Amino acid sequence: MKKILFIAFLFSSFLFSSCGDDLKDLLDVSINTTVTKDIDLTVIAGTNNLDKTVTASLDNQDLNPYLNKIKTLEIKKLSYKIVEFTGDESGTITANLNADNQTLLTITNKNVKTEFDNATVFEVTNKNALITAASAFLTNKTINLKTSGSTDCTTPMTFKIRVTIELGVVANPL
Repeated sequence: MKKILFIAFLFSSFLFSSCGDDLKDLLDVSINTTVTKDIDLTVIAGTNNLDKTVTASLDNQDLNPYLNKIKTLEIKKLSYKIVEFTGDESGTITANLNADNQTLLTITNKNVKTEFDNATVFEVTNKNALITAASAFLTNKTINLKTSGSTDCTTPMTFKIRVTIELGVVANPL
């Protein structure tokens, strides 16, 4: 009888110790969420340098309960577009969008009003840049988005660039 109890105890110890991580992984939660951040720009007439940084955070309604329990994070899509515009209809922009000092996308000599009217979506397709940005996002729970470059206009312009980051996140509540 003692042998049977010993074997049963040994078997159950082996079973639960080897499945512990697997059982914990069963509690993984997959979350698809979107983080948006606006970059407001106002430029005076002439040729002006752009240098504006905003911080996007993972702390949103979907991720808040899991913020410190995120296991993996993937940027599925990162894009931006001009969502508001007033001012010089002939004004142009040449700019980089950076995420934590990693250049994501460069546009050259684009008419701001035309891109606004056309609702042009500029999509980041550089996979390596997206992986690097996702890693920084996962580590810091925030990411610094920066526009750098220049504008050229004969009268002042004000416009808003909306950055949209579609994320796939795996978190574990334990």
